[in-house]
Amino acid sequence: MDSLYFTIDHRVIPGYVIDYSGRLVHCSRAGSPSTIIPYSTKHVDSSSEFGSNIFEESTDYINYLISSYTKNSVHCDHLLQSAYPDNRIKVVDELYAKQARILQDQDNIDSIIELYSSLFEEGKFEQCEKIEDGLAECGVFRIPFRNTLLSRYHVNSTISTAQLFVSKYGWYNQKRVISKTILC
Repeated sequence: MDSLYFTIDHRVIPGYVIDYSGRLVHCSRAGSPSTIIPYSTKHVDSSSEFGSNIFEESTDYINYLISSYTKNSVHCDHLLQSAYPDNRIKVVDELYAKQARILQDQDNIDSIIELYSSLFEEGKFEQCEKIEDGLAECGVFRIPFRNTLLSRYHVNSTISTAQLFVSKYGWYNQKRVISKTILC
């Protein structure tokens, strides 16, 4: 049951959330409180944790556990109800970023991001993928757009919000937004 929630300073924190990009994220005491999603430790995307490679099955399984524990009056866990007030995994308007494996200074990161933007504008998407992979090793990730405009991640360069497209991707790491995604 510890993996479904944990407490820190008398606050109940859910052990799982779904981030803005739709990924299932595990949180625990081992995570840092200063990351974008506090206490986040990893994406849940492998069969090792729930016996399934399919995200929806993992999410459904966790929701089933939450629901069955909170609805069973004999074994009702009030801390679990506090962590999941709707008896479901909470969807947060934040992005998970794993820790960097390779450390780079910010000037190098900024140069690589500019190169990515130039290649993206030229339609060199295969090279962009390689740059994304390299930036991911440095703990830097592209900000997605999922039909919801979030001011901390996106800039709308038009008046309309009917049909928005990415004109330039933004980037983030575990602690902050490096640059925002520009939409038009």
